[in-house]
Amino acid sequence: MTRLLLCCPRKSDYTESMRRTSSFFLRKKSNPPSSPPTPFSLSPTLLSLPQRGFTLLELLVVISIIGILIALSAVSYTTAQRRARDARRNGDLKGMQAVYEQFYSNPVNSYSYPTDCGSSYITSYAPAGWPNDPKNDATYVYTKNCSATTYCFCALMEGGGGNSGSEADPTCSGIGGGTTHFCVKNQQ
Repeated sequence: MTRLLLCCPRKSDYTESMRRTSSFFLRKKSNPPSSPPTPFSLSPTLLSLPQRGFTLLELLVVISIIGILIALSAVSYTTAQRRARDARRNGDLKGMQAVYEQFYSNPVNSYSYPTDCGSSYITSYAPAGWPNDPKNDATYVYTKNCSATTYCFCALMEGGGGNSGSEADPTCSGIGGGTTHFCVKNQQ
């Protein structure tokens, strides 16, 4: 009966490799040098070893590529933050527009808007009151124009994209201008 041993080497192979390895480490060194080595002297065996490592030029190229990638990602990140803040401003103003329209549609309020833009009447419809700017927590609705029949609220947008370009609307006149402001006005 023949045994087939697939997983392990033969014992004789193992002992042969151990003998070769131990003889390598147990070899006696040749004659010691006549003078002690200095810190900067290289032995002949070290000179014959292949040199490993990166050149200065290779390191500079890699570092410059990493720097360029970091700069590009920082620009993309700040642009994304700016767009997110503008989207929040847009949503907040539309929310306040909905609050004022709810106020107007209530028969108790005689179908009119509050004449004071930051009035306490609004707190029943928007308990938190006017939203704060997402960038610096200042009220970002730079100008508010309110009367019993009309209102207009505008916010400065960081990335442009405003809607108050060339409106000739008397309700929003003098409240933000160009494409830098986003404005909402009464719908009634």
